[in-house]
Amino acid sequence: MNIQLSELRQICDKLFDYCKEMQLFAFEIPVDYYWNIPKVRVYDPYTQPTEFDIGSLTDDWKELNELMISKREVFT
Repeated sequence: MNIQLSELRQICDKLFDYCKEMQLFAFEIPVDYYWNIPKVRVYDPYTQPTEFDIGSLTDDWKELNELMISKREVFT
């Protein structure tokens, strides 16, 4: 699968415009933790994963915000 950045930008812009029209300026996410499947298993539909760890939306959001204010590389 190949996704063009320009197409992804158009879709995101459309979603953000819709949220603005609906006056949705913030989102409440009632849960923080989620199951995380290791990368070697996440895209293998033929093997049921047996190893999981816990992810945190709060931690993920902090990381994304740090990318906005730091000069650190996005993918390290």
